[in-house]
Amino acid sequence: RLSDRPLDRADNIRFATLAARIDRQRGDIQSARSIALHFLKAAQQRTEQATILGTDPLVRWSERLRGLFELFLETAPFPQTRSHSDTVDDLFFASQFLQTTNTASTFAKLSTRIGVGKGGGDIRSLQEIAVELDTAYTKLVTSEGEEAKRTAERIAGLEQRRQSLTDRIDRDFPAALGYAGLQFPGLDGIQEVLGPDEAVLSTVVSTNAVHLWLIRHDKTKAVRLAERPEKLAAMIEQVRKVSNAQSIGLPIDAAILHEVYQALFDQLETDLDSIDNLIFIPHKMFDGLPLNILLTGAPPSEKVPLRQIRELNLPWLVRRYAVSIMPSVAAVRFLKGRSDDMESPRDPFFGIGNPLFEEPLRLEDGEPGTSQHRGGFKVDNLPETEVELSRLASLLGASRESDLLLGAAASEEAIKARNLNNYNIIAFATHGMIANELPGIREPSLLLSVPSATNTKEDGILFASEIAGLKLNADLVILSACNTAAGNGKPGAEGLSGLANAFFFAGARQLVVTHWYIPSAPAVEISVGLVEARQQDPALDWPQALRHSLLDLIDNKGEDYNAHPLMWGAHMLVGVPR
Repeated sequence: RLSDRPLDRADNIRFATLAARIDRQRGDIQSARSIALHFLKAAQQRTEQATILGTDPLVRWSERLRGLFELFLETAPFPQTRSHSDTVDDLFFASQFLQTTNTASTFAKLSTRIGVGKGGGDIRSLQEIAVELDTAYTKLVTSEGEEAKRTAERIAGLEQRRQSLTDRIDRDFPAALGYAGLQFPGLDGIQEVLGPDEAVLSTVVSTNAVHLWLIRHDKTKAVRLAERPEKLAAMIEQVRKVSNAQSIGLPIDAAILHEVYQALFDQLETDLDSIDNLIFIPHKMFDGLPLNILLTGAPPSEKVPLRQIRELNLPWLVRRYAVSIMPSVAAVRFLKGRSDDMESPRDPFFGIGNPLFEEPLRLEDGEPGTSQHRGGFKVDNLPETEVELSRLASLLGASRESDLLLGAAASEEAIKARNLNNYNIIAFATHGMIANELPGIREPSLLLSVPSATNTKEDGILFASEIAGLKLNADLVILSACNTAAGNGKPGAEGLSGLANAFFFAGARQLVVTHWYIPSAPAVEISVGLVEARQQDPALDWPQALRHSLLDLIDNKGEDYNAHPLMWGAHMLVGVPR
């Protein structure tokens, strides 16, 4: 009997998943759902009891339960509304559980540090030790002999440090350890933090279906899309090809941009009346969807020539909504529903850009190479990024001499030596690398000036793991670089698990990131326009300011080709306003 089996045992979860699938295949849907519901209720109980120490194990447990929760969703009737179903809360919990990712976990950790306030530094140290312990225990399983002995000694030292830190937090901040970790709020909990012009659109992808949740302050609706996941994945890939650099001179495939919009929004469009701010929760293939470039109305023709894109005033989705991205529904509740007790930064702006690439890159594999050619990949200098950062510094009242790191000064050593905790807005304007884009670059990174001296530990590559070690308290970090929304390079990695995840762990509240390789000239205008829009109307939040900047580029700035999605569609705002 399932009720007699420990629900966190991997073999018991596999047995239950197999039993439920057999029942489903035999047509006994009620029995299959009953098995899944048994585990769902157990998961609800566990998450309600979770503290900050249980966040990462919960992420791993969610992977084991994925098959059961997918079955529970796929066998339920849709559409669902709050007023017409007594199972909608269970379905919402299952959906959130399926969305559990490492990036969502990072948001929970950030939210905890914000909520604890002055004790946030000790909480961060505790979180960092937990990550080290997780790595060490994993290594211990596969190590032998002296390596196993050294690993065990390291674990003992880490456990001692964790206990000492836990005792100190318990003494100085007694409420902190009971602070909830990664949890899944109910629909009421999400609705109460939304304004009348805000809505959450959450995607949940299972093996055989895609479900959407639309949550407003006054109503909720859940739907199942007609298209299967594999078809939608192919359609999204076609959308991304519209913004491929090789397609810049060709007519854009306007038909697919409207087709994907219809697939997502047809069942929900009337429920989005009066919504101006859309918080989008992407899952799986939706991580790569540049939502802003979808067309909300039928285009005049299937293919639109480059010269006509601006003059036709196409109905881009960005005209209708200010879009922000979050990794989970729970993260919306975490960051919108908690007061920010952290001390506000004192200085307005800090910028890093136009690094020098004159010295050879010092890559981990030790292969010889130059900064100009690396495995066929050319690394160019970026003088326009100095213009970008100088304009931002001028707008924000920052000092070019003391608040900008440019040229040779844009180095790892200089960044790590700086107290970045003091800055409200931080901008990195350089090359962004996805994992394995160059030999030896095994994780997402930002390229900085390569040191000329050989007696330094730095290599001019700021890896995601190094970024996570920075101490930030910034309201906004602008990553004016390519592919900064990409995953961490591991097989099956979720979007935002690379650089974005690292910056959030470091302490950033909101990020401007990019989906693909971005042309430099429009990137400068978008970053500067973002800050200009906020200064012209302080009532705007950052997602609204980004929309203003994008629309200004599409409709007004520079040559007509600036209206092509390649020029502006990659940029997106991740996070929600304080």
